[in-house]
Amino acid sequence: MGKKVIVIGAGIAGLSTAARLLSKGYKVVILEKNKHIGGKVTSISSNGFNFDLTASILMNPQNYKSLFEDLGKKYQDYFTLQKIEPNYRVFYEDKTHIDFSTDFTSLLKTVEAVSFKDSLGYIKFLSHGYNRYLLANKTFFQKTQQQISDSFSPLSLAIALKLMPQTSSYNHISKFIQSPKIKDFLTFQAFFTGLSPYKGPCIHSLLSIIPQAYGLWYVPGGMYSFVKALEKVVKELGGVIQTETEVKEILIVKGKAIGVKTDKSITQGDLVVCSGEYGYAVQNIVPPSPKLPKIDSLDYSCSAYVLNLGINKKLPQLAVHNFYLGENFKKNIECIFKGILPANPSLYIYCPSVLDKERAPQGSETINVIARVPNLKSKPYWDSRTIRLLEHRVIRNLKKISGLADIDKHIVYKNLTQPKDFETTWNCYKGAAFGIGPTVSQTNYLRPHFKSPSADNLYFVGDSLHPGVGISMVLLSSKHLIHELEHQNTTN
Repeated sequence: MGKKVIVIGAGIAGLSTAARLLSKGYKVVILEKNKHIGGKVTSISSNGFNFDLTASILMNPQNYKSLFEDLGKKYQDYFTLQKIEPNYRVFYEDKTHIDFSTDFTSLLKTVEAVSFKDSLGYIKFLSHGYNRYLLANKTFFQKTQQQISDSFSPLSLAIALKLMPQTSSYNHISKFIQSPKIKDFLTFQAFFTGLSPYKGPCIHSLLSIIPQAYGLWYVPGGMYSFVKALEKVVKELGGVIQTETEVKEILIVKGKAIGVKTDKSITQGDLVVCSGEYGYAVQNIVPPSPKLPKIDSLDYSCSAYVLNLGINKKLPQLAVHNFYLGENFKKNIECIFKGILPANPSLYIYCPSVLDKERAPQGSETINVIARVPNLKSKPYWDSRTIRLLEHRVIRNLKKISGLADIDKHIVYKNLTQPKDFETTWNCYKGAAFGIGPTVSQTNYLRPHFKSPSADNLYFVGDSLHPGVGISMVLLSSKHLIHELEHQNTTN
């Protein structure tokens, strides 16, 4: 009989890890505190409107497919993929917009129309970036980074210095691009990791390379359809998912994890895998140990302010993925990391009903409007006054897009997710929506490790572990965890 594994959390990390463990012969029970599975990748529906509550950009589709292929399954039996075109539509404060296509000929014409001089720089940026991505993927992302030699061998150090010279994403982009419009577009994508693109390492500029190389994709029904695909395969493989079961403590006896105490009972197991947010887990459910990191000393990502809006008219101005980049772009990003709400927030606007008519009633649109904001470590924001103030700023900027001047009069449904929700609903430490920040000192081997340093048979997985934030990276994290777990078993 296979060993019993308790997986804490039924988000992407927990579900994908459970599926991999089940395929290896382990018995798995997943304990999820919320009523619904998916973690931050969840959905809400009301009056015919269906929303992805948070995550919505699907890049690196191969990582989604590979999970099912690793299980000996055909991914097409569980979910389908549609390519999105254009990748992004970008709106500016001067009422102009630019479509950034995956088609290279179309893309080149677009860039030439903005700045003929930058067209060559853009090609060089893509070529240089693609080469860096292939190198980073092979050397770092696809390896577990649990041994010091993975990151600090002479070869690894030489590659790391090449990939992450002492410069920010913004400064790196500026070596190739002069046009403020194109530069801001590329810089905004580097912001996806939750770190400032003006201070974070330049490797995050690769987030603008990946969509150009491999496209952006959509799962019909939204990202929650992928969650349901994971749930289906977990149950097919014999896994058990218990919702509304909150883990209060991981039980450690004689230096080994033996199970968990929940709000209902004690559940015993041979191994415990915590896929919940790392900072919260170490602070709240793992017994104290000097071997564990001091959570407050770590650097955390920013948070997010998410408005889900049901609109009772069509919005032909929008693509699936849209940015609104306002004036004082740099100032309104940097202030977030000083604990200040942006006065003129740049926005990510997701409108899946453009592509998927099932996401909204006929003649209507479903949109998410997301602004990056400070996490809760900065200042005690998010009383009713602050929430109204930021909503005013977000809607004001949304109305600046040509054709959306009256959008506030067409809002028939509204739902808000703000940093306190990230903290209370999904246990995001200090409301940091993207976990531990992927700074130079918190990357690869220097990131928290899969195996707990404080107890045997206790493991962690998720966006605060290697290789980092984003669904495709979390799927890789689950793969690395299984490799590390099997390595530990072989060693023992």
